[in-house]
Amino acid sequence: MEKKYESHIKEILEAVGKDADGKEIEKEFKNYVEEFRLSPAEAKKLIARKHGASISFGYEPAKKTISELTPADRNVDLLCRVVFVAERTITSDGEEKDILSGILGDDTGTAPFTLWQKGDVSLEKGDVVKVQSAYVTEWKNEPQINIGDRGTIVKTDDSALPPFNGNGPRPAVREMKISAIGESTSNVSVVGRIMTLEQREVNVSGETKDVMSGIMADGTGKISYTCWGKAKIKRGDVVKVGSGYLRKWRGMPQLNFDCTAVEKSKEELPKEEDLVKPVDVSIGDLESIGGMVDASVSGIILDVRQGSGLVFRCPECNRVL
Repeated sequence: MEKKYESHIKEILEAVGKDADGKEIEKEFKNYVEEFRLSPAEAKKLIARKHGASISFGYEPAKKTISELTPADRNVDLLCRVVFVAERTITSDGEEKDILSGILGDDTGTAPFTLWQKGDVSLEKGDVVKVQSAYVTEWKNEPQINIGDRGTIVKTDDSALPPFNGNGPRPAVREMKISAIGESTSNVSVVGRIMTLEQREVNVSGETKDVMSGIMADGTGKISYTCWGKAKIKRGDVVKVGSGYLRKWRGMPQLNFDCTAVEKSKEELPKEEDLVKPVDVSIGDLESIGGMVDASVSGIILDVRQGSGLVFRCPECNRVL
């Protein structure tokens, strides 16, 4: 019997009866944990149930690295660094609530995360954090770390984890056009021209932060962006975002990135006056990216939902006519 599994096997045998085949129990347990990536607690529960017994214990979380995460994980603990974090407000069940979302990383990789109840949690890029009782979902073949009502995320000592330098086998940065950016949620590289730019200060957990936001375009489409911090960019610049992070904002995709992840690019793009025009896209493009700024679509109207129709607005004040 492998020593690392010994206590678990003994616990199962006590529940199902010592007359059970210990070797067979160990084989089942090892298969569940190593092949199917179940936590020891889940494996013990399944084996006991199979033998007509039950095990009463607290729901034991599995300690994992980011590269070990699977969509089957329902209770995991992680030790990682904050690579990127942003606070936003969403509407859930008719009520607004604050959440934190961003990217967590360790030596094995990175993954997006969402803290669904922000509370008084305040995180900064570079913080070492302990995540407890998180669950994992999957979006476009990428694991997503979710910290719900049972989960917690707390800062810990910086020495608990080596500095994150991105040298681990993190997902490769994908160089993409704006019209295809909906195919990924993180580690996106985009070259675009800054069409509009607004600088402002926002209050995040009682701390004032600089934010730059606006619209960028590349000839295939336009997208809203938010740059956290002050970057050396201005309206009209062609820039390259080295590692962007896609999130929805008011139902539309928005490209988020840190000010250290953007730089001016020498790549040739259409002039600003040419990019102002609406972009002709297919319905498939809109479905893929989840929406687009200033898009032009041609198609056949198959049905009109009752109560809907064309809305005419004043070009000056934007009021419905």
